[in-house]
Amino acid sequence: MTDTSTNALFIITSATNAPYPARQPGQTDNTQFEALLATVNSISTHAPEARIAVVEYSAYPLTAAQHDTLIQHVDYLMD
Repeated sequence: MTDTSTNALFIITSATNAPYPARQPGQTDNTQFEALLATVNSISTHAPEARIAVVEYSAYPLTAAQHDTLIQHVDYLMD
């Protein structure tokens, strides 16, 4: 198998701040964002040379804090 991690581009679609009618037990406002960061971190761990793009399409934009945190970990961010 050929190692393509140096040419790989992972595109993650996300709706981090999408309004949901009800939260699951134990779910917080940051649960979806934490899951997104976990996905990004997993890609970075398993394909360290790959580029990562996040396409955020929630009805509500990322907060400034979410944006600032995420932009440090991805190559492309479309919000």
